[in-house]
Amino acid sequence: MDGLIDRYGPWAIIAGGSEGIGPAYAERLAAQGFKLLLLARKAGPLEEAASYVRKRFGTEVRSLPIDLTGEDAVPRIVGATEDCDVGLVIYNAGADGPMLPFLDRALSNAEQLIALNVLTPMRLAYHFAPKMAKRGRGGIVFSSSVAAVAGTPGAAVYSGAKAFLDLFSEAVWHEFGQLGIDVLCAILPFVKTPAMERLGFRLDSAVQPEDPFAIADQVLGNLQNGPALHGGASPDFMMLLRSLPRQEAVKKMMEMGAATGAMSEELLKDRSVLS
Repeated sequence: MDGLIDRYGPWAIIAGGSEGIGPAYAERLAAQGFKLLLLARKAGPLEEAASYVRKRFGTEVRSLPIDLTGEDAVPRIVGATEDCDVGLVIYNAGADGPMLPFLDRALSNAEQLIALNVLTPMRLAYHFAPKMAKRGRGGIVFSSSVAAVAGTPGAAVYSGAKAFLDLFSEAVWHEFGQLGIDVLCAILPFVKTPAMERLGFRLDSAVQPEDPFAIADQVLGNLQNGPALHGGASPDFMMLLRSLPRQEAVKKMMEMGAATGAMSEELLKDRSVLS
């Protein structure tokens, strides 16, 4: 993981920088000398995270409270980095709300998830990749999820949106690679973060959550090895899902949801497709 500042510096953008894996990325990069722009929706926790990294590592850290689902999100990020030589973009945002059937959600909620997980990361890549190509080096990390490996009842739109990032990353890994830009899609397992706890996942469940710093180290250490990383200590579950008939894969996702406490009784009702 050493040498990232030479390959990607001096500036990195971290979306989802207020808690969980985002601050872990920030600490690891600041330790190497990166200057940082942290993005998140809530101003208080975001500035707290930025202040901690700023004081501990003595590097420049900017914070930009921002709704990443908004049409103005990318123009605001561009405006905040006009004087920065950005060589690394880590799009770590994209969490879903509580697990609910698709028809029990407002359509606006689904559209926000598409904006957060498809439109904004795609637009950021479209803006920053040409600048990275001009400098002859750069890196982009997208955060996906085990939910993208198989359809996930209760998170139908989130699952599909993350699957978009998986395939988009593979394609631009090849295209951008010819321009000197590394691309990695981090397909992440259950990680011990406040967001997961808020969504109803039991952090003491039989499915053991991963440590955010271990995930950050793994992702940063594999950025040059794209296009995809099945993250965590053991990616066996994700590889199993990819190999199964799709009915069985969905059943496995429901079993994992039940084990972590995230799957509601409504979602666990018997369906003939799972019999």
